Amino acid sequence: MFSFVVFCNVILYILRVFRFFCFGYYTNDKFLTNEYKEPGNTIPLTSRILIEPQSIITWNVHGLSLYLDSMTISRIIDTINHYLESDIICLQECFDEQLIREIIKNTKIKYWYHQTGNLKKKYIVGENSGLLILSKIPITFISFNSFHDKAGIETLSNKGFMICNIGGLTIVNAHLQSHECNICCSPINTIINYQIKQIKNKTHDENTIYCGDFNTEFIDKQFDISLNNFKSTLTNEKFAIDYIFTRENNITLDVDVIEVPNNPSDHKPMIATINNKI
Repeated sequence: MFSFVVFCNVILYILRVFRFFCFGYYTNDKFLTNEYKEPGNTIPLTSRILIEPQSIITWNVHGLSLYLDSMTISRIIDTINHYLESDIICLQECFDEQLIREIIKNTKIKYWYHQTGNLKKKYIVGENSGLLILSKIPITFISFNSFHDKAGIETLSNKGFMICNIGGLTIVNAHLQSHECNICCSPINTIINYQIKQIKNKTHDENTIYCGDFNTEFIDKQFDISLNNFKSTLTNEKFAIDYIFTRENNITLDVDVIEVPNNPSDHKPMIATINNKI
């Protein structure tokens, strides 16, 4: 049922004209991070700390402003604190900045380090990247890359992928084009292929782990890898579109889906144990 809260959020979403009165805040590149740097030194202190991550989680939290209220935000935070135990957590669809700040504030005892994707709003009234990484190990931010090719309602978002170094591993957190609200009947699978090519061109195989919501069942063919997860990652569908994988020959991943009680999202979290062959 279309709830009163959703109705109110739709009206507020449409009436985002207030952003035009302080457009600099919404259109400038902006990131939230707590990467520590030594005074007078541009080289992050974290670059010398190489604690190897043993596990990583990815989760699309479904943090759309249209569906968010204080109860949903609390359930997302409760899930992270009580059901997601890992060295690194990569989150997608944290489109609401209040949600991002609440997650960082209320999980910092467990996950001290954080790094967002670009919080810049597309066309002022649109959305940010929706990407956030939480970590028990210091994060060195490398880059955020907005996708060149988008379609439908997603042209109003700053979706893309972020690249970070965590404990000697390169972590890629990505959220690709979805099939929802494709009002222009765009070739979504073709756009996803373009986005995957962009990710490939900006990354390398060595010590790299890719994770996120790829919105396709066929990522194994496009990345030419063998997936070891065949469970559904959606709560209402029976197929997988969220992945954690690597093309590094010296790393293997044991991947599984986490069943969360009272899951506030339409996606299930995934966890991977990281095994280094060397």
